[in-house]
Amino acid sequence: MDNEFIGLVSLDKHVDGGTEVSYEFLPTWWRSGYATEVLSQVINFSFNELELSRVIAETQTANAPSCRLLEQLNGKL
Repeated sequence: MDNEFIGLVSLDKHVDGGTEVSYEFLPTWWRSGYATEVLSQVINFSFNELELSRVIAETQTANAPSCRLLEQLNGKL
């Protein structure tokens, strides 16, 4: 492993209150499973360690891959 930057994931305050998970990966790393794996872990951490009651995630409807990812993770959000 060469510690190459592949993207970012963050937890921040949402404009409407609550906590939002945000993510952005470089195109080279799309469709590799990293977003699913990392977001799953961040969501689990949010509920189990930070004891949040809700996590918000949003994307544009035109971003079909991201919509599918959030649908897949919906049971965890």
